[in-house]
Amino acid sequence: HADREATVYSSNVNKASSNIALSHIANNSDNIDEVKHGLSDLINAKIKEAQLLGGGAEFMQAAKEDAVRSGTQTWLQAISARNPQRALDELERNKAAVGPLYDNLHREFRARADTETGNKAGERAVLSTYTTHAPAAVVIPVFEQAAAKSGVASTYLMRTWQIESGGRVDPGKRST
Repeated sequence: HADREATVYSSNVNKASSNIALSHIANNSDNIDEVKHGLSDLINAKIKEAQLLGGGAEFMQAAKEDAVRSGTQTWLQAISARNPQRALDELERNKAAVGPLYDNLHREFRARADTETGNKAGERAVLSTYTTHAPAAVVIPVFEQAAAKSGVASTYLMRTWQIESGGRVDPGKRST
């Protein structure tokens, strides 16, 4: 009975160690030394679990490959949250490490990169309207005052008002 309980306890420790290592990799994805430390911890935990299950050399190798694959996947997904293009570049460099996960990760990162590209193009387009449709100097203080209260850019409020008012520049004038 004690042996069985010790095995269950050890297995739980190995699983917790794996989870901690994956969290460490994700939280330090921009620090390659910390990623390597996390990956080393993950490999050790997976190999200890394989030993606990009584696996041979092939089982140990499979555990190591699984650790490298899941650790690399975690690292790349953490990068893609902030910089999908960098994640795509790193995925290409680490294609062998992710093995069969490559296609799904590539689709995921490509979609994020395309979305980010579209969002940036949209931001540039909106910002370009601020300069081409600048309002009269008299109304700028009105928008600056309102923007200060709401925490947004005065140019944003100004352009939004222009769009919603049918192009009128002066918020004081009313058309009838």
